[in-house]
Amino acid sequence: LRRLRSTVLAITATRNHCGDALAGVAQDRGWSVVTPDGIDAVSLGNLRWLAAYRVDRYAPSPALRLRLRAACASWVTIENALGRLVDQNESREGALGGILHLLWAHELELEDMTSKPISMRSCVRTVKEF
Repeated sequence: LRRLRSTVLAITATRNHCGDALAGVAQDRGWSVVTPDGIDAVSLGNLRWLAAYRVDRYAPSPALRLRLRAACASWVTIENALGRLVDQNESREGALGGILHLLWAHELELEDMTSKPISMRSCVRTVKEF
């Protein structure tokens, strides 16, 4: 459930789950409702996985953010990026949380979001606009 504009609400829950109830509440408030259809199971699973890392406790420090972005300057597997950071005395857990947080924040991009679940063999790279 997220607000797109002041009067448009996107409901990402499935219609069978709680989407109808949320749509009813939104309509009672005078909002238009958009229900995205057709998201495939792999993409949905990947989004749910990354959503867990959206919270600030996984946000890397400014110094780690720079090292993460440098380690992922070109396409690299998550495993190889972690290896580079561990070689720089970063904790594996902190670096992995930082990578997944930056994927959620769109500072890193995933090579294939739709056909394979995210794994240590997934390739990531830094988004250049940041």
